[in-house]
Amino acid sequence: MLETLAEELPSEAIRFSLRLRSIKTEAVEGSSIAILRLDDGTTIKAKVGITRLSIKVLIGCDGIHSVAAQWLGLIEPVSSGRSRTRGLSVYLEGHRMRREFLSFMKERTSAGIVPPNDKEVYWYTSHNSFHGDKYILQDEFKLFVEDLVRDPESMKNLLLEKLINDFAPNLLDVIRHSESETLTWANPMYRYPWDLIVGRSAWRGCVTVAGDAMHPMTPDLGQGGCTSLEDAVVLARRIGPVLVGGGDVEGAVEGYVRERRWRLAVIAAVAYVMGLGQTRVNGWLGAFVKFVMDHTFAKVLPGAIAKIYE
Repeated sequence: MLETLAEELPSEAIRFSLRLRSIKTEAVEGSSIAILRLDDGTTIKAKVGITRLSIKVLIGCDGIHSVAAQWLGLIEPVSSGRSRTRGLSVYLEGHRMRREFLSFMKERTSAGIVPPNDKEVYWYTSHNSFHGDKYILQDEFKLFVEDLVRDPESMKNLLLEKLINDFAPNLLDVIRHSESETLTWANPMYRYPWDLIVGRSAWRGCVTVAGDAMHPMTPDLGQGGCTSLEDAVVLARRIGPVLVGGGDVEGAVEGYVRERRWRLAVIAAVAYVMGLGQTRVNGWLGAFVKFVMDHTFAKVLPGAIAKIYE
């Protein structure tokens, strides 16, 4: 996909292996100039707006801790309170599993496996990182992160021996077959859904954001990448007519943000609640979450998701 996108651009339009460090703007002859500083010390100056030959819009697609989002004033993403491990297992002789998604849940922990083909199986585990009402990291999760940094094999052993040792045998077998280089750990983060609606705007002039820079969300619906592709489509529909026929480029950017914010807020909220229900906690909060998930949310969710995806 990256190669296909790159082939549509001029040969020198992309600068690889560089990270954006800062953004600032300067007023020059009544126009706004965006100055981008990269981590190698170089700067890129772009007249933000419509020129005689082109439209210039700064779109920050620089991930969860986006420099562009910070410049716009968006609130920093927060931790979901969960940790997630992922890996890929390879069966050279074939795994003989049905092509279906299997989900496993118990208190504070959930897991899943998905066979994308006849020889590989993708798996994940998700754990509540907080304990009770004190919201203190449990000792096993501290060990979990330390072992991950030192050695992926130690991380896998910790999973099998402590965190999911009483899960279904087929899940444990899949994790044992994991390729060490595919093991990853992450602390899923998200931006509060209401911040997309009532918080600081995700645009200023001809500067905006897309993808995780705009709407980081927990992975429980698997829609992070999909919504990022939607961002690109909506941006193209908004900016394309201005490029062809002229018009208000700032209005086009604003229209993109206004069109996206409600949909993104709903998807992010549903994803978070889905994850909360899969890793239930102790006490009255756990009982409340279980009631909502089993008796209310489970009945409403199918129709809600169908509406979101229309």
